[in-house]
Amino acid sequence: MVPAVDRSFRILDLLSRSPKPLGTSEVARRLRLAKSTVHGLLRSLEAVGAVEEVRQRYRLGPAVERLASLGELRRRWRPVLEQISDEVGETAFLAQPRGSRVAIVDEVLGAGAPIVSAPVGSFVPASAAAIARVLSGARVAEDHGEFLEGVNAVAVAVPGGVVFVAGFASRLPSARLTEVSRRLAELACE
Repeated sequence: MVPAVDRSFRILDLLSRSPKPLGTSEVARRLRLAKSTVHGLLRSLEAVGAVEEVRQRYRLGPAVERLASLGELRRRWRPVLEQISDEVGETAFLAQPRGSRVAIVDEVLGAGAPIVSAPVGSFVPASAAAIARVLSGARVAEDHGEFLEGVNAVAVAVPGGVVFVAGFASRLPSARLTEVSRRLAELACE
């Protein structure tokens, strides 16, 4: 085990259990680590958003909450992505709104070729047809090649994000979108 990683997680665990922010000396004392070591680790953790400084004390930062939230979001919706991708044969995505874009936070690739893909961590414009409509309040929306010519999609709003399926029109023709919309809406409600 890498000592710095172990110590960093011990610091994060301590801060997660503390009802109030802790100072460097208090963290060092409770974890029985050198104050200089704790200071360096806290500064590194602060630089990546894992902790934040408040009046010379530290608490968990927004990056930890975001990671925990994304982990829970993925655990909740991964079975839906797998099911719809398996049934439809096309790639299913889980995305989360981030301003004018949505971040791809999970994907299950479709079977066969060619497939539509967007790696986890990439972004799609929030203005993409079906995605834009569900972000504007529609429960389910279809995209008949409006965003990308030759690519059809169906999106559904889910708590914490958007689940959508996309495929080339030759494999996911417009005539199938109503059926896929119905099934995706069912799976999102389970």
